[in-house]
Amino acid sequence: MPSQYSIIQYVSNPIADERINIGVLAFDENLVKVSFLNNWQRVKDFGGERIDFLQDFAETMQAQANNGLLFPGDENNNIPKEDRLLKLSNHWMNSIQFSEPRGSLKDVEQVLNDSVNKFLVDINPPTPKRDRQAAAKFATRHVRTVLTKRLGKKAKQLVKPDYSISGHYTQHKFDVAVANGKPYFLAQGISFEVKVHETLTNSISFMITDVKKDFENLSLAIVALPPKPNQNNYRIQKKLYESTISMYQDLGADVLEENNFDSWIYTQISDLEKVLS
Repeated sequence: MPSQYSIIQYVSNPIADERINIGVLAFDENLVKVSFLNNWQRVKDFGGERIDFLQDFAETMQAQANNGLLFPGDENNNIPKEDRLLKLSNHWMNSIQFSEPRGSLKDVEQVLNDSVNKFLVDINPPTPKRDRQAAAKFATRHVRTVLTKRLGKKAKQLVKPDYSISGHYTQHKFDVAVANGKPYFLAQGISFEVKVHETLTNSISFMITDVKKDFENLSLAIVALPPKPNQNNYRIQKKLYESTISMYQDLGADVLEENNFDSWIYTQISDLEKVLS
């Protein structure tokens, strides 16, 4: 299906008409897609001012696109999308501007990808986003590494990946546990570098609550990879991250990031060594 695309630009100096590309909008009759820079440093250097408003605009645009709308204030009506955007591009004089829409025979996804590669220049390629499985692997790897350093060959028998434990109501599987007949501590990973669905956050909440009912004093860590500042939806993810980890802490879990997880493991091992000695 033929599609349209428009370049979203930041005009730092309207008098001199100095501008830089910050995003791409692609759409057809049924679909709207938008993409922005991953790295905003070049834009910040270009304008010489704070760019929070640009990042806020990018998040608003993403929300509008998800609802099939082209820009903030756009409404679904009988006017074709191309005409609505053309009117905006010809009359909107803010520091954020849209180029006149251009046609393409490619579908929306293809024209968006092509336009991103052609018109958006990132200083550095974005760091690959890590998902929940990456967080799980991180937790398992660090538990194994720290225990091996401290306990030597004993660690092999104690570290239990994909550990199943019966809660008060049902069975749960944690990414990793240290156990010897009984669990000494558990760890579960979650990543906010990617979109986190409510079903996942609720599932982990139930895991914590259900296990704590029968194992009140069992140490339970949630290893959380926080959102990255260069994510398009950083502010939304940060708010979700903060509310979620607060909830997990209230339920009795220790919420840890990468830089303090090892020290938490060492603390648990100190208690474990007393039992094993």
